[in-house]
Amino acid sequence: MKICDICGKTTDRFESGLAELPRSEVCGDCFHDMLRRFAAAEKQLAEMKHKLRLEAITAWQTERKPVG
Repeated sequence: MKICDICGKTTDRFESGLAELPRSEVCGDCFHDMLRRFAAAEKQLAEMKHKLRLEAITAWQTERKPVG
C-alpha cells in the first residue's frame, strides 16, 4: 500500500500525477477530481473567449462605422 501525495489515502494503484505538478503519485479519486476540475476550467475558458470575441467584434464594428 502506498499513500496518495494529495489526500493521504492509502491505495494499491496510483495514477502518474499531473504534468503541471512536480513528480507526484495520486490516487484515482484525486486524479479524476482534478480532471473534472480541468474540464470545468476549459469550459469556462471557452465561454470567456467567446464573450471576449463578441466584445471585440462589437468594438471593431463601432470604430469602423463611417462618420456622419
